Amino acid sequence: MYTTLVNAAAKQGDLAAAEGWLEQACSEGIAPSIDIYNAVIRTAAKRGNPEAAEHWLERARRSDLRPNGRTFNAMLLAAAKKGDLFAANKWFQASQRAGMHLDLHGFTVMVHAAAKSGNLTLAEKWFRLAKKAGHAADLVMYTSMLHAAVLAGNLTAAERWFSHALDAGVQPDVVAYTNMIEAHIRAGDMAGAETYFNHIIRNENLEPTRLTYSAFINGYAHLGALEDALWWFRRMESSGLPATVVQYNQVLHACVGHSHHRSSDDEGIAQKLFVDMLFRGVKPTKNTLMALQRALGEAKLIELCRKTGTEQEAAEFLRFKMQPVRH
Repeated sequence: MYTTLVNAAAKQGDLAAAEGWLEQACSEGIAPSIDIYNAVIRTAAKRGNPEAAEHWLERARRSDLRPNGRTFNAMLLAAAKKGDLFAANKWFQASQRAGMHLDLHGFTVMVHAAAKSGNLTLAEKWFRLAKKAGHAADLVMYTSMLHAAVLAGNLTAAERWFSHALDAGVQPDVVAYTNMIEAHIRAGDMAGAETYFNHIIRNENLEPTRLTYSAFINGYAHLGALEDALWWFRRMESSGLPATVVQYNQVLHACVGHSHHRSSDDEGIAQKLFVDMLFRGVKPTKNTLMALQRALGEAKLIELCRKTGTEQEAAEFLRFKMQPVRH
């Protein structure tokens, strides 16, 4: 009974319930298996709670249960979720000392953790270790390598890993293509980015996502190319993907980047975007108001917020802006 209850809670991601059922089983003298402990440890890992994961691992050990590969995979995940590469490496070494061999998922967790931190060298190390262990990298692992290259600002590495994936017979999905688009945009190569976008369009099994379009909107915003940012914004919406506050903010920042050429028309665009997002029920953020202030000036921002009934948001933003920076 307790096995079913713990697994059900773990499946729902309810750590408190899973812990409660396991604790109750132990209090009644029932000896849960390592798999039940693993379910709780993995739930803690997914919730980004390495302390709870370690607690239940220690409880399992005190019950004379031997951790297995799934246990160590879960501990790696707990560390990776926190971005703690040192702890993740510690659990990898512990798994090796225990004679456990990580499965492909475990290595993918390590590659992904390194990628999120922008540590391309470490991500490549874990990729090589996975290959040495006899694992064939899948799309998830190759995409993690692409992401690592993007965050490291290394277009050459991104192109290399994309080619490796193709050579291995791995077909890129829209996430992989979007990473390549981002890599080219960060390198200032908008034409190269559009080449990968066209690959998505020509593939009947793929469709661009908001992240795909956001990459272009943000890229052109950073270049101060307001017209191009608006073109991609409108293309996204015409494809059936309504803008969120993220894309609105990106175009508003394009108005800011365009400010050295700014005209009344540009200010009008910023104001229209703000009114449009409110009409659609998109809630502005501090980032929205910051971009508007830079695009319009404080006096016009206050007037715009008065006309649109967002005086409270403007007042809170200005109070926030006036707070002293803490060192």
